[in-house]
Amino acid sequence: MGKIMKIIGIRNKNVLLVPLVFGISFAVYFITLCPAVYTGDSGELITAAYVLGVPHSPGYPLYCLLGRLFTFIPLGGIALRVNLMSAFFAALACAVIYLLIFKIINLIQPGSLFLPKLLSSLSASLIYGFSNTFWSQAVIAEVYTLWIFVLALTFLVLVIWIEKKSPAWLYLFSFLYGLSITTHQLSLFFAPGFFILTRQDGHD
Repeated sequence: MGKIMKIIGIRNKNVLLVPLVFGISFAVYFITLCPAVYTGDSGELITAAYVLGVPHSPGYPLYCLLGRLFTFIPLGGIALRVNLMSAFFAALACAVIYLLIFKIINLIQPGSLFLPKLLSSLSASLIYGFSNTFWSQAVIAEVYTLWIFVLALTFLVLVIWIEKKSPAWLYLFSFLYGLSITTHQLSLFFAPGFFILTRQDGHD
């Protein structure tokens, strides 16, 4: 974990906050997890993940592949296991949002004190994680928590690229953005903003 944080430019005293955000979020999601099939698309998505089928358009291939892996977890029934995937990626999304906000504050105010940045990032990530809409999607089989995780990770990598200007980060951003589109087609609406950001300072 320390090496990863060093690569993306997070100081050592911030390392423990990432698993803390994940742990708090995941614990609450796990306690409130739906134990069976929920209404809406949950039954379809659980079935598609279990049999590696194709749910309604656009098919959600990344969700189904990862969902199939979660069906091997020896815990409860198949529905609970796929619901658990939503909780897992929702907690990961909260951790990534914490890092993302921290990095953005660093970009906007490089000389700001560590504690205000930490408190702002921590409170924002947990407020988002326990907002009514996001929490409701974190305890059932749905694609949105995985989508938010991949999309937040895409934003984080883009912010790191803006800082470091290394082509490797831009390539990783492109890969993750492609993954986010396979998770939910709403990612396409972020394309204009990403295009503008990646062309700054003369970069194509």
